[in-house]
Amino acid sequence: MRKRKNLILMFLDMSKRIKHNDLTHYFIREHSTLPAAYLASCEEFFKSIKQQAASRKLQARKDLTSHKIPDIK
Repeated sequence: MRKRKNLILMFLDMSKRIKHNDLTHYFIREHSTLPAAYLASCEEFFKSIKQQAASRKLQARKDLTSHKIPDIK
C-alpha cells in the first residue's frame, strides 16, 4: 500500500512540472495558471525568433538591392 501511495504522489508531482523547452502548455493552458519562470522563458524565446526573422528580412533586402540586373541591349 505504501508503494502505491508513493507512486501516486510521484505521478502527481511529475504532472506539475513543465519543461521550459516545451511550448505546448503556453498555448493550451491559461497563462495565469503557469509558472512565471516558464512564461518568461517562452516570451524570451518568442522575442529571439522575432529578432532572427527581422535580421533575415534585412539581409534579404540587402541581397536584392546589392545585385544589379544587367541592361540587355
